[in-house]
Amino acid sequence: MNDKDLKLNEAYDKIFKQVDELTKDGVEPIVIAGTLMAQSMRLYRTLLSEPDFEKLMDTIFGKLDEIEPYNPKDKTLLH
Repeated sequence: MNDKDLKLNEAYDKIFKQVDELTKDGVEPIVIAGTLMAQSMRLYRTLLSEPDFEKLMDTIFGKLDEIEPYNPKDKTLLH
């Protein structure tokens, strides 16, 4: 596994643990999801060009039927 993959897995694991802790602390999963979505959109908007951001949004919204429900016991890398 290369350095990029290791960093990606490390970030995923940290965020996964944080989501798990917040849920156990009683934070509503919909609040967690909304917060993660908002932060993700801000990062994408900051890092991508306008055309690339629009392509990403088109891709995401074009695949709504392919998005599966979250299973907290499944730590499969989702990307």
